[in-house]
Amino acid sequence: MVRPVFPAYSHKGIQVLNLVSVGAVLAAVALTAWGMGRLPDSVPSHFDASGTPDDYRGKTFTWILPMASVVVYLGLTWLGRRPHRLNYPVTITPTNAKAQYENAAWLIAWIKCLIAVSLALLIYFQQRVGLGLTDGLPGWFLSATAGSVMAVSFLFIARSFQLENK
Repeated sequence: MVRPVFPAYSHKGIQVLNLVSVGAVLAAVALTAWGMGRLPDSVPSHFDASGTPDDYRGKTFTWILPMASVVVYLGLTWLGRRPHRLNYPVTITPTNAKAQYENAAWLIAWIKCLIAVSLALLIYFQQRVGLGLTDGLPGWFLSATAGSVMAVSFLFIARSFQLENK
C-alpha cells in the first residue's frame, strides 16, 4: 500500500528544538576551531565507560565530532521532511498517517537536538581533558546521554501505538 504524503509537519516547539540543534552544531564547530590553537598535539579520542580517556590522537582528530554533528543534523533534517519514508511500529493508514507523521516529526526533532547537544558537550569535555583542566568526562554524561535518547525513543514509539487507530 502506498502511504499518503503530507507537507512536512511544523510546530513552534519543533522550530525551537531545531534552533537549539543548529546552535549546538555551530557551537561544536566553533569549540573545535577555538581548540586548534590551544590544545596539545595529543588529545583524548576515546573514553571508557567511567569517562576516563583510554586513547589519544592528534588534535586534528577532534574535527571528527563536529563533522559527525553536521552529518547527523543534515541527515535527520532530511528524514524529518519525508515522514512517509520512515519505518513505523504500526501500519500507516490514510486515517492515522497525519498523526503518525506528526509524532515522527517530534521524535526526530528531539533526537536531533539531543545528539547535537551531546556532541557539543562531548567536544567541550574532550577539550577540558586535553587542556589538563579535568581527568575525564563527568560521571553523569554517558548515562544522561544514552538515557535521554532511549527515553525519548521509547516515549515516541509508545505514542505511535496510541495513535495507531486515530
